[in-house]
Amino acid sequence: MVKITPAHDPADFETAKRHGLPVDYRVLDNDGVMMEHTGIFAGKKDTEAREMIVNMLRGKGNLIKVTPHVSPVGYSERGGVRVQTIVSIQWFVDSKKLSERVME
Repeated sequence: MVKITPAHDPADFETAKRHGLPVDYRVLDNDGVMMEHTGIFAGKKDTEAREMIVNMLRGKGNLIKVTPHVSPVGYSERGGVRVQTIVSIQWFVDSKKLSERVME
């Protein structure tokens, strides 16, 4: 079994594209909180949801082991928090033109 969250993981995004799966299905909102459609995890931070899953698996006797995993997830320079990958529309501003208009 493997989870696929194409809106939050670049490798999953590529896998979803290869298999014709939706690539914009999100489970986390912009604040890193599980969205309403995630059932019992709704309103929980992603770290809380992960711990809930571990406890559920352990409680059913389905957890074999938990091992540390180093992930290449980036951290914000300003806030020091994990950066969640989210598929979104990108936009750019021509700051030179904008600054000229501001200066006028």
